[in-house]
Amino acid sequence: MTGFSEKNRSWRWLPALLVMCFVGLGSLLPAGSAMAGSDAIEIAVLPYFSPRTLLDQYEPLRAFVEARLGRPTYLATARDYRTFVQRTQQREYSFIITGPHLGRLAQIDAGYRPLLGWKSKLQGVFLVKAGSGVHTLADLRGRSVCTPPSLAVTTMLGLDALAVAGLPLNAVKLVPQPSHNAAILTVLRGEHDAALVWTKTLATIDPETRGQLQPIAYTEVLPTASLFLAGPGFPEDETAALRDALLAFSDTAEGQAFLVKSDYEGLVPIQPDDLAYLDRFLPSTRRALAEDP
Repeated sequence: MTGFSEKNRSWRWLPALLVMCFVGLGSLLPAGSAMAGSDAIEIAVLPYFSPRTLLDQYEPLRAFVEARLGRPTYLATARDYRTFVQRTQQREYSFIITGPHLGRLAQIDAGYRPLLGWKSKLQGVFLVKAGSGVHTLADLRGRSVCTPPSLAVTTMLGLDALAVAGLPLNAVKLVPQPSHNAAILTVLRGEHDAALVWTKTLATIDPETRGQLQPIAYTEVLPTASLFLAGPGFPEDETAALRDALLAFSDTAEGQAFLVKSDYEGLVPIQPDDLAYLDRFLPSTRRALAEDP
């Protein structure tokens, strides 16, 4: 079984190549692994990169879990951050890989159980096109800055960095994009002056393209890049088996290659109380959810 999906009642178990052809048209597969008569495992991934990039990144993990547990396993996503969070709040996903602050929100508001964290610093970087003449955050006054969606913690960290640099919200034009990759593309095409993205995004683009970009500033660092959480209704023994499979994956050659490609240091167990430091992001996250799409 291979595939990455979005949610739709009329499509299920599409091969990966077909899925990648259709993801832009809307949802493709039903969320929730508890489909009638199915023992499938669904792992939903926050759409912080494009579906094609996420499929390429997480396919080794999906394949290992499927082989290890002997159960059909597929990856799911949503068309945007807001839809993903709304489905999480409605407990539609069995397991999720999401941003740390969104994981905390899922824990507090929807009863998801934090299991594992990707050990890696989460930091935002401001990028400009090389030779643009922009060298500091102060140089962005009156210019446009592309960001991930307002629900992304990278965006929240970036707003804090701009404020510290003396640039309130009305001093720059913020232009949210669907993903981190999309924000970078607008700068490369000359459509906007700067992009604020997760530093790990640079690992997903080729060296030649990376050479066209110049970092000018970085945000505060968070200690965990992504969280893996289990839905409140998933049986504890099956949840433990999946957690153990993921930890075993990180010790394999395929798992090490996944960590290197994703620029992660490893997987570590997470306890519920470990996430309290993220509570400061909850008000901003809830405000962003309450805004008109």
